[in-house]
Amino acid sequence: MNEKLKRQQMKNIFLLLLVFILISFNKNKDLNDNFRNAIIDYQTAYPIPTSKQTKNRKYVYSVVFYMKNNDTCFYVVRTSTGTEKEFNFWGMYYDEKLKPTIIGDDENLSSNLIYNKKRNKELEKFYFFDKNGPEMFPPMYRYLIKNRDIKLIKIDTLSKSWAK
Repeated sequence: MNEKLKRQQMKNIFLLLLVFILISFNKNKDLNDNFRNAIIDYQTAYPIPTSKQTKNRKYVYSVVFYMKNNDTCFYVVRTSTGTEKEFNFWGMYYDEKLKPTIIGDDENLSSNLIYNKKRNKELEKFYFFDKNGPEMFPPMYRYLIKNRDIKLIKIDTLSKSWAK
């Protein structure tokens, strides 16, 4: 009887471990991995500033989908002034690697890249608090999507000076 109980306990431990692993794998499944990595690459290149002059700003990364010549594209840019409520962004998306990110997609162009379109209370913290914020924007990265492949197609320099 004791041996049978040990086997049952081992089965239970194995099942719990399996469930934990499956939950961990699905933890970041709000976004397609290639899409998420493109955003993180931009965030790594242009991190949220930490200087005293910028600590009261509300930095967020904006991703916006659009069509260009029948191709689906998106851009990523960092802003310190938040966003207007009327823009109807999805988000807030973030975790230990992905910094606060909002996504604009009025035409549902991101359906293959965003698995969970959500709006949460965190998004409300990033509605405009200062439309005339002092930051000059860092470069904007533009991407082309073809068959779930994501290709950086252009880096637009919006200004020559921005908070670092």
